[in-house]
Amino acid sequence: MQYLLDSDTCIFGLRDHPNVMAKLMKLPLRAWGISSLTAFELERGLAAGLRPDVSNQAAAFIQTAEVLDFGAKEAKIAAQLENHLKNIGKLSGVLDALIAAHALSLDLTLVTNNTKHFKDVPGLKLENWV
Repeated sequence: MQYLLDSDTCIFGLRDHPNVMAKLMKLPLRAWGISSLTAFELERGLAAGLRPDVSNQAAAFIQTAEVLDFGAKEAKIAAQLENHLKNIGKLSGVLDALIAAHALSLDLTLVTNNTKHFKDVPGLKLENWV
């Protein structure tokens, strides 16, 4: 596995964004995955009552993606990362810190359109496919 997709990238994919779809279609299926935290964010959208066609498409996307479990190792990295970002005045949100820690723990490139939320994370590899 090479890439961890952030929620916004998944949403662009669900909306058939040409750059995101072109990149996903070129990659082998197991070259990318999503965090269980990203699955939560997508499921939260489903629970909010999306149109049936959108809901079905999102559910299929979650089924297609390899969902990677967030565990104790990631929690430790996230706590250290959140403290670091707080100390330098760059904290952008708990879920962002958790997802960044997940990518760091697995040495994956985080794919996001919200690069400004993650640019201050030491050692994090970022790509924007949008």
